[in-house]
Amino acid sequence: MVAGHTRPAKESAAIVPKGRRAQPALGQSLSHREQDVLRGVLAGRTNDEIGLDLSIRRKTVESYLSRLYERFGVSGRTELAVLAERGGWLDLPLPRSKA
Repeated sequence: MVAGHTRPAKESAAIVPKGRRAQPALGQSLSHREQDVLRGVLAGRTNDEIGLDLSIRRKTVESYLSRLYERFGVSGRTELAVLAERGGWLDLPLPRSKA
């Protein structure tokens, strides 16, 4: 890639300059499934637990998380959780942990 040139972004992806963080903007809201996965992360659940709760495979959870990390310029679940919490991305309460 040539300096100063960017790759065309996918239609639904946000362009986030390296080292900067983004918040979901109008028209770029989180899907219901992304919100579900993010709620699990905020509740401190593992990928396996999130998968069980949502009836999806662990690899699917990992795929959602990878896309969210890239989309918002974070390197892991802790950064994503902090960004989401501070930004008020989720307007619904967190799920109760199954005890």
